[in-house]
Amino acid sequence: MKDIYKLKLHEITDIEVCSDSNTATSYWSVMRVPGGWIYQIWDTEKQDYVRGLFIPFNNEFQIVEP
Repeated sequence: MKDIYKLKLHEITDIEVCSDSNTATSYWSVMRVPGGWIYQIWDTEKQDYVRGLFIPFNNEFQIVEP
């Protein structure tokens, strides 16, 4: 997964979420937007996005490289 703080505007990265059988049944798609990120969850069984969530920018958790 790419560091979300390094995403360019409207760039997308995916985060896989595995079920108990270690197969991906859904994953999060993260898009950088002005002021934060939009997280959307894709359900592979329904073949559709089932939820979206806006996360505002907060550099409290940003990793600072020396």
